[in-house]
Amino acid sequence: MTLDELITTLDAADPTLVLPHGFTNPHSYRGYYEELAFEPATNVSVADMLADARSALGTTFTGWKGGEFTMRGYTDCWLAQEGSAGGETLGPLLLQFMLSAGIQDAAHQASGQQPDPGVFEAAMDSEADPKAASKDTAHCCGNCDGIDPDTCLTNPNRPKQPPMDPAAILGIAPDYSEAAPAAGLDDNQPATEAHPPTTGYAVEVHSTDGWTQITAIFDTLVATRQQRTRLRAKVGTRPMRIICETTTRAVVEDETR
Repeated sequence: MTLDELITTLDAADPTLVLPHGFTNPHSYRGYYEELAFEPATNVSVADMLADARSALGTTFTGWKGGEFTMRGYTDCWLAQEGSAGGETLGPLLLQFMLSAGIQDAAHQASGQQPDPGVFEAAMDSEADPKAASKDTAHCCGNCDGIDPDTCLTNPNRPKQPPMDPAAILGIAPDYSEAAPAAGLDDNQPATEAHPPTTGYAVEVHSTDGWTQITAIFDTLVATRQQRTRLRAKVGTRPMRIICETTTRAVVEDETR
């Protein structure tokens, strides 16, 4: 989601609405990309979020790793703590999730009912992993400055993590379970029989000719995001986006039957 799109969506919402989960404090994401980030916040109004988004437009930020970038209308937006290498794309789905939660809370208050804490508070009230406190975080590669070694791609001890669900940045436990394949379908079966559809991701860059795909199709969203990160230096300030493609393998007619 670009900064212009974020401002337009918030401007159309009720400014008096208070969201249980929103954002504040615009800053330069990670300091070496021309991307804007907001820190996750609780109990923040739509009016305050809109003011923060508008204040970032045309403002020059210095990232925690250096580099000064001026935020434009086409700047991509993220949710990330300032000084952290980890973050999540602030997209239309996540923003609507925030607004919907605020509308539900307002409806509960108007009816005099106590709002259900739901998955937000349930996830936040869960006990922290006891292994985290004793985990050795000593790590210095010159890239991450040891701030968040678990997210550093050059850290050999970095734990493998599945792609982050859009709601996970808000404290909701993501569901990484995979749907069971349809009965009778096997990816290794002959081409004359049906195969389940496959999903892949690719990066597109915008130019005067429109959107052009510049990477191969990757199986995972994480790999595609890493490719987009590597391509930043090559494409400069040109807008980029990640697309999702679902492919269904055609069934070949078996003439021997």
